[in-house]
Amino acid sequence: VVVGIVAVLMLLGIGMVTNQLLRLKKFLKQAPPEPPPGGDGPAEPDG
Repeated sequence: VVVGIVAVLMLLGIGMVTNQLLRLKKFLKQAPPEPPPGGDGPAEPDG
């Protein structure tokens, strides 16, 4: 019984993650390929 519950939870998690990734892909395809204003990228330490 426990194995079945764990398997169902794993499948639910994988489905949610893939759903979010597909939505993100669609959103990125619709968004214009322009850099965001402000240039708030990850800070890279020099040196």
